[in-house]
Amino acid sequence: MRQRRGGIGFVIFSVLVAIMLSMVQMPSWAQGLRPEFLPLVVIFWVVTYPERFGIGFAWTCGLALDIFRDGAIGGQYALTMLLIGFVAIKIHQRFAMYPVWQQALTTFFLMLLFQCILFFIKGMGGTLHEFSWRFWATCFTSTLAWPFVWLFLTGMRNRIRLA
Repeated sequence: MRQRRGGIGFVIFSVLVAIMLSMVQMPSWAQGLRPEFLPLVVIFWVVTYPERFGIGFAWTCGLALDIFRDGAIGGQYALTMLLIGFVAIKIHQRFAMYPVWQQALTTFFLMLLFQCILFFIKGMGGTLHEFSWRFWATCFTSTLAWPFVWLFLTGMRNRIRLA
């Protein structure tokens, strides 16, 4: 059976949608409630196809987020996505065997790492305002969003038969 070659287009499309979702303006009180969709999408593709989408893919996605998200210190998202991609590659075999609720729990710790690295970079850069509830809220909302991101991307991956 012949595989369709349209899969890479969907991966790029999913990354662009995740970047757009991270740029959507929200009221100031709800800023911390927005899940970090790009790390979730990167975790999915890196864990699903580590030989195809590795740390270079994660770094490129982070660089794109640096370019499009306003107020970003140069390279902060590229560095954080690189490290998240590295950890995701290291655990990809175990992660793939987990049920969705354990994947969500693991994603929580990956998002906690993501937030800690950003917190450190912003602190070193002098742009850190305060440590608040938003730090934790982003981790929790991203964890809650993981099952939906996983189900959607898995369904689309199976539909397009990404080889």
